[in-house]
Amino acid sequence: NRLPADMDLAEPAAMQEDVPAILEELWAEREIEYLPEATAAVWRTVVFLLASADSQRVVLDTMRSLAPQIKVIIVAADHALQSGPTAYIVDEVSSQGFGTALQAVHSDHGPVDAVVCVWPVEAREQLRNIAGLSYAVQGIAASGLRPRRLYCASSAIDGLD
Repeated sequence: NRLPADMDLAEPAAMQEDVPAILEELWAEREIEYLPEATAAVWRTVVFLLASADSQRVVLDTMRSLAPQIKVIIVAADHALQSGPTAYIVDEVSSQGFGTALQAVHSDHGPVDAVVCVWPVEAREQLRNIAGLSYAVQGIAASGLRPRRLYCASSAIDGLD
């Protein structure tokens, strides 16, 4: 994977057309830890972005069983969301709508360790529609919420996903 010694890298126009560009991608299999204990011990507050209120109970129950020490905050664009001190509704699916909801999260709960978007898992049609995710990212930036991590969960059926 060496370039010819006489090739001038400072001048892209001088590159010879008959020299192929080589790209090598290496993959190494590794066992995935679901939620490492070290991470669970450090995380105190996690915001879940949900597409529908139907997932609220599943997320709360799952996180309670996996890491009960983590405060779970739910933000959803569904007015059927069960209200409570850790549940916030996005009134409008836009960067301003997310910004308003996440600003309320920030002022009520302070800093968060992670934001987890699970829309593509809940609603497969969201997998290829990145508008909602882009609004959420813009809303995070506008809200002053500075999570240490931002995760987007999805499932894939084919190579396009």
